[in-house]
Amino acid sequence: MARNFDDFIQRDLRASNFLRSFCIFITFGLFFRYTNKVCRNLVPVGKYGVRKINQTQFYQNFGFIGVAGVAAWWSFALYAWWKSTKFMVHKFYRHVIQQNRNWMDESIDISTYGNYQYPESILSRE
Repeated sequence: MARNFDDFIQRDLRASNFLRSFCIFITFGLFFRYTNKVCRNLVPVGKYGVRKINQTQFYQNFGFIGVAGVAAWWSFALYAWWKSTKFMVHKFYRHVIQQNRNWMDESIDISTYGNYQYPESILSRE
């Protein structure tokens, strides 16, 4: 089965509800902020009178491969933040607005046999 970033967040980081996905969103947001700060310090185009990448000290030392590595690191941090944002909004819509629950986890806590009903949901009662 193919794995994607949403699957990584859902299974490996155990984001099964909105609050956990919000914490992961905050974590990836802080990671992107840190990455953006470091990358802007390594390649300060637009700051200190630097107009081209080849004028930076980082390019002088590491060349195009180093700048491409910094760009790849920044792109990954942006991608992770974007995917966690989409995942968090999806969880907010599904779990908070629509009140969909993880029935597998809740059925273990409440019922061990028969049809499972959410006790606090009016629509699940007969």
